[in-house]
Amino acid sequence: MKHIKKETLGTYGLIFVALFWGLGFPALKVVSDTIPTFYLIGLRFFMAAVLLCILFFRRLKEINKALISSAFLLSIFLFLCYVCATLGIKYTTSAKASFFSCLGLLVIPVILRLFYKEKISNRVTISILICTAGLFMISYTSGMGFYLSAGDLICMGCSVTGAAHVVITGRVAKNQDPAMLATVQLLFISVWSFAAAIFLEDFPETITPFHWSVMVFLSVFCTAAAFVLLCACQRYISSARAGVILSIEPVSGALFSAFLLGDQLGVNGIIGGAMIFSGMIYMELGESKRTDSNVVTYVSPNKADLSLCQTCVSLSQTDSHSQPDVHLSQIKENTPSQEHQE
Repeated sequence: MKHIKKETLGTYGLIFVALFWGLGFPALKVVSDTIPTFYLIGLRFFMAAVLLCILFFRRLKEINKALISSAFLLSIFLFLCYVCATLGIKYTTSAKASFFSCLGLLVIPVILRLFYKEKISNRVTISILICTAGLFMISYTSGMGFYLSAGDLICMGCSVTGAAHVVITGRVAKNQDPAMLATVQLLFISVWSFAAAIFLEDFPETITPFHWSVMVFLSVFCTAAAFVLLCACQRYISSARAGVILSIEPVSGALFSAFLLGDQLGVNGIIGGAMIFSGMIYMELGESKRTDSNVVTYVSPNKADLSLCQTCVSLSQTDSHSQPDVHLSQIKENTPSQEHQE
């Protein structure tokens, strides 16, 4: 039951991540006119990293070479994701940019299949297609067209790098401290952003207290809290499922923008949002049933199972000297006999 609880909490956590990122859309719209893009990204991630260092200063000693390497790789993909999103929208329409930048949920299964030989369940595949159709409904406008421009291809790069970030996070987060992984990753991204800003942008002469307050909000909730949750929750949720759950980000962004900034959602937005939520619920209902059936099943061990247990124990002892010695005789003693089971 503990496994089920952690998986459920992981799902809820990723929903909060998507909501935080969605809430970041209107916040970014407010500050983007005052602070240049790369300085904005650099300040946002640097402030978030400093906050995490303060909150988790006792765990900073847990940072090791493996964590730094993982955080470095993740920061590269996430920084490229931001760069593609920033450049792509300059050469295409806003509607097409929002659609092609959010296709990561389609790319994730391809990455898993090509590089990790993982198969995606039929239910998750159907959910991905439903959510993709929903994204199209949200983004489609009458003048959108069906041709690909240079900006569209760049925005697809945003989806590819974002999907790679989700997949790699799912792989490395299981063996790393999620808070430290997020902290080091955010520090790296702030470095890349400030380096780009120095060569490409001018720092604004004045930033009002209101804009600083919005930056603090972006740093605390949409960055620090969101990325710690992402690293923690992906330890229990597969990358394919995470991609579907995170697809509610543009929906929440449209809803928050409508409530806070007065943006028009429209009929297409409502239908598309409903499709995305329906796809996510359809997937989660099926996955929860599958997990329940796996957890409650009990299979009586036989000699082959005992041999496999002994092999696994031997392998684990080679990886960690702290593992206690376990012998086949002990396993047999703790295993109920066939007569007792009957």
